[in-house]
Amino acid sequence: MKTFGIEIKPLSGFGTPLKGDTIFGQFISTVFEDESILGINPNSIIEEYTKNPQIIFSSAFPVKKNNGSRIYYFPKPALPGKMLFPNENDEIAIAKRKERKKKRWIAISDATRIGRISDGLVADEFEVEHIQYHNTINRITGTTGTAPFLPYALTHTFYKDNITLIIFAVADDKIINPKNIRSVMERIGSFGFGRDASIGFGRFKVEDLFEFELASIGNNEPNACWTLAPAVPEKNYYEKMYYQPFIRYGRHGGKEASSAHPFKNPVVMADEGAVFIPKSKDQFNRSYLGTAVTGISKTIPSAVSQGYAPYIPIRLEALL
Repeated sequence: MKTFGIEIKPLSGFGTPLKGDTIFGQFISTVFEDESILGINPNSIIEEYTKNPQIIFSSAFPVKKNNGSRIYYFPKPALPGKMLFPNENDEIAIAKRKERKKKRWIAISDATRIGRISDGLVADEFEVEHIQYHNTINRITGTTGTAPFLPYALTHTFYKDNITLIIFAVADDKIINPKNIRSVMERIGSFGFGRDASIGFGRFKVEDLFEFELASIGNNEPNACWTLAPAVPEKNYYEKMYYQPFIRYGRHGGKEASSAHPFKNPVVMADEGAVFIPKSKDQFNRSYLGTAVTGISKTIPSAVSQGYAPYIPIRLEALL
């Protein structure tokens, strides 16, 4: 398995956040619509996914270029304050609590390795949310009214003009050609990602695809995994887990979107930025963690969801 960085330039707002499990879902859906684009049968990916995943996506994160190197902005780890700032007393921690709450990102250069995670905390704002109001018209009365004809609001996320995003894909390059991964992502970017793609949202341009091992910016002596996508961790595999819960209310795309059961079963996940402390050092011999999620569809028994996540190996000095 190799890890590839996919740099994309947003060309519109997004109705659906670019999270790893959703990117995987649209990637597979696109391949099912045109099997020639990836060069392999997508059913083989689904059949093997619970045991031998052939492709795993991270969520999308901001990236900037500076003097030939890249600076990545990853989500702040979901750790207690005493673990992020182990040498601080309670008085200082309380005084800086509000200031630190605004700092959502950890800036890491590809030219260096992670030292103390807290050193890279930044409060940069890369996106703006826009709320757009809509009306549902009752065609009998010609007006809005009581449910289901109430006005409603939808939120779209817009990235600032100079922002480039990066998605990391962990792939078996012996089975899936990286050039074909780029082709699928270009197709998604052209037609639109997620909600409201039919009215122009979710558009992006693929600017680059390159090999990049996340371990190269991690710690040389890791004892924890910092995840880059929503994940469903393996049972009895971790000593401790720190995470924010995230519930995925998924739905089918394509022709299944108009079926009698378009919605998938909810999946409880650990959101990106989770920190898992594995019981065994063997975890650090592979570039991803987690499991596939099955039993999510009432109409397609074979459907799976990505519960895997790429991660950065880190070292926590204070273990609570």
